[in-house]
Amino acid sequence: MRKIVSLGDGFTVQGVRRFLTKDCVLQKPDVVSLLVGCNDVGIMMNTGKSLMEQEFLKNYRKILKEIKDATNAKIICAGPFIFPWPLVYQNWISGILEVEMLEGMAAKEQNVIFLPLHGKMQQKAEQDGYQAMTVDGIHLTEKGNKFLAEEWLRASALIL
Repeated sequence: MRKIVSLGDGFTVQGVRRFLTKDCVLQKPDVVSLLVGCNDVGIMMNTGKSLMEQEFLKNYRKILKEIKDATNAKIICAGPFIFPWPLVYQNWISGILEVEMLEGMAAKEQNVIFLPLHGKMQQKAEQDGYQAMTVDGIHLTEKGNKFLAEEWLRASALIL
């Protein structure tokens, strides 16, 4: 049985770095799933501290490098997503897309899988209704989680 470690739950990229050794490396995973970025955009929106000032890309690259250097795990990087429902999150979308671009670039540099989620999640929400996918614009409903899992499984088929 494969050991899968998921990183990013409720953390910023700096938070993932702080707990990376304990929560990931020491677990000796076969697969690491990394989904982070929405909270970093939240910091940017609420404090004005840019992604560059937060050293987002630098920290993201360090996470990928440490996982690759310390484990033999396959890595799946999932891009962040947000829904413009409620409308307050409409302003966050440009930041989410910036994070998605940075993460995609870093994943390519490290030759790991990148799963861009924002567009896919948005399209599904437009099709099924926002309330079917999210409870608050950030967190997913059961249907939203199922869709995310299906997308992850499609991406992981390339390495599992």
